[in-house]
Amino acid sequence: MSVETKGFGELLEELNRMRRTNESRAVATRALRAGAQIILDDMKRRASTDPRRRTGDLMEALDVSGVSVHGKKKYITVGAHRKDWEKRAHKPEDGENVYYPAYVEYGHGGPGPAPAHPYMRIAFDSEKQKAYEAMRRVLTEELRKKG
Repeated sequence: MSVETKGFGELLEELNRMRRTNESRAVATRALRAGAQIILDDMKRRASTDPRRRTGDLMEALDVSGVSVHGKKKYITVGAHRKDWEKRAHKPEDGENVYYPAYVEYGHGGPGPAPAHPYMRIAFDSEKQKAYEAMRRVLTEELRKKG
C-alpha cells in the first residue's frame, strides 16, 4: 500500500521561516501562554477550595512565568514562583515572610501538622491535554493565516 502526500515541503519551509523571526517568537509565546492559562485556572480553582482559603496570599502568588529560552527550547512555568513571593504575596509590614505553597501542596509535619492538599501537580495532570490542544490551536491559526 502506498500513500501520496502533498504540501509538506511548503509546510516545512513556512515553519523554518517562522522559526527565525520575531513574529515566530511572539506566536510561540502566545501558544505557551494559552496552554499555561488553562493549567493556571484549574490550579487556582483547586487552591481556593482545598484547603480553605485564609489570606489570599497563595492565590495572589499563583501565576504564569515569562517565557524562558534554554538552548533551542522555550519554557513557561505555572505556579507560585519563589522569586515572586515577596513581590506579590507579602508586604514588609506583614512580618514573617514564610514561603508556604509547597507546604500546602505536599503537607508538613511541623508545628500544627497539615495533610497534603495537592493543587499544582493535579492541575497539570488533569489539564495537560487541554493545554496541549490550546497551544496547537494557536499554532494552527497562525499557519492558516500564512496559507
